[in-house]
Order: sequence, then C-alpha cells, then structure tokens
Amino acid sequence: MVKLSQLDLNEIHYFVRVVQEGSLSAASRYLQIPKSKISRKLAAFEKKVGHTLLKRNTRSITLTDEGRKIYELVGGGLSELIHQLDNNLSPHAELGGQLKIGVPTGLGTGPLMSIVGLFRKKYPGVRLHIQMTDRPEALLKDDFDLVVNIGPVKQDSLMAVTIAEMDLFLFASAEYLRKNGTPASFEELVKKHLVIELNNSDCETITWPLTSTKGETHKLVIESPVSVNMPQAVKLAIMDHQGFGFLPWMIANPEWKDGSLVRVFPDWRVKEIPLQFLYHKHKIKNQKVKAFITFFKAEVARRRPQGVEEC
Repeated sequence: MVKLSQLDLNEIHYFVRVVQEGSLSAASRYLQIPKSKISRKLAAFEKKVGHTLLKRNTRSITLTDEGRKIYELVGGGLSELIHQLDNNLSPHAELGGQLKIGVPTGLGTGPLMSIVGLFRKKYPGVRLHIQMTDRPEALLKDDFDLVVNIGPVKQDSLMAVTIAEMDLFLFASAEYLRKNGTPASFEELVKKHLVIELNNSDCETITWPLTSTKGETHKLVIESPVSVNMPQAVKLAIMDHQGFGFLPWMIANPEWKDGSLVRVFPDWRVKEIPLQFLYHKHKIKNQKVKAFITFFKAEVARRRPQGVEEC
C-alpha cells in the first residue's frame, strides 16, 4: 500500500468529508464543488491505495474494512483539523453537514423527535439522520456519529457521556387499578398481579434492586410469563391494562402527567441506570457532536418531572 504521506492531500480531504457527510451529494454541497470532481478524486485515491474504500448505494455511503482503517488513521489528524477550520476559526461560523445518530427503538418513539425539532430550529444547517437500533456496538460498523444507549456498555474503544441517570419506577394504568385494586405490599404484587418484565436476557427470573426515599433497600424477585427487551413494549402492555411494569420517566411521559399511568409504591425505585451518548474518541472534536450532546442533555434535564431526582 502506498504511504499516506505520498498521497494528494485533497484526495484525503474529500474522502474524509464524504465519510463525515454521508454521501457524495452532501459532501458536494458542503464543499461547494461538483460531485463529479469529488468522485474522480475518490477513484484516484482508491486506485493509489489499491482498495475499494466506500460502498455506494442510492441513499448513503458505507466504509469498507479497508476504508475504515484509513479513515481511523486520518480521523484523529486531518479530520480534526478540518473540523477546527470549519467550525472554530470564525466565531460566527454556523454548524452544517450531516449528523448520524443511532437511537434505541423505545426512545425513538418517545421524546427524541421533539428534542430533535428544537435542535433543528437552533441549528438549521445541520442535517440529522436518525436510525433506530438496539445494538450500541453498531457504532463500530455503521459509522454513527453518536449512539444513545441505556445501561452500561463494555467497549473500550468508545467514549461515553452520561446524559442522565434514569431511575425506573413501577407503573400501572389507572383503569387496571380501578378494576383490580392497588397492591398493599410487594408480596401481594408478585402473588396476585402480572408484572411485565423488562429483560434483555434469557433468564426466567429477574431481581430488581429497589431503593426507597428513606434509604431502605429491597430485592424484588419476579418470575413473569411475559418478558420484553424494550421499555416501550412494557409501556404498551401497561396501557393495555395487562398489569404492572418498570419504566423510566422519559418513557412514561406524557401518560404519567395526564393520569392514565399511575406510579405504584411511589417511595420506591430502581436507581440510576445511565442514559448515555456513545461515540468514537475523535468525534468529540466534531462541533456538531458537541452541540447535540450539550443541547440534548439540557433538554432532558429541563423535562425531568419535579421530584424525580429526589431519592
């Protein structure tokens, strides 16, 4: 393979920009040069390195394995310099280009799109491509700028920014409680009612470590005939008056606010499951990434119901 030092800097520049923008058309608009010129430069770049670097289709461009290796080599160098020049030298520079975000399916049908709408009003030059995924590891394969993740993740090559600590609360529908009554104890809950499990494993039994506002602890052991791996599905089952389930407030709203969902055992919760943004280390120099993280974190804090953080 030819040495990177022997390559045309413009070829590397165009390659990096196409990857960051997500398509030839987007890179052409950003750079304000013809798409045909970028295509020729990419072809010349691929010929010199002796590998196909990008897989092209009608909607997007995906890095090949060799393309990813080269992008990682220049990502912390030239791409950082490009972002600094594009976004930092001018104090009045407006953010632009594409931001690709992976989001858990449950959050995508919750408050995310409302926050995205507000972000777009503040940064109209940014194009957001949002893809629903329940695989945080997809960040490594699909070239996301950010992936939203609920719970801890074991991946040394990724950075994580905690947006909020998502406590889980026990909910039932108001209609279910009217018909079946409210359990007076955890023992009555598990003996007489269905608790829909929020469970990402194949285990038949799940233990919820509960903490009270007084600092008491209790291990709630549940063996449920119904288990799902997404909080949104738990919410749908609860709203269908099937029983009880644990939900983060972000998913429970707005039904919690309007009274159709009722918090049961309100002094108890499952504490501090992290809601995080995951990203590659070099991405933090991307001003779009920094802006979205800051904006999203502020919006989540603003929307948190009063009293939720008290524990």
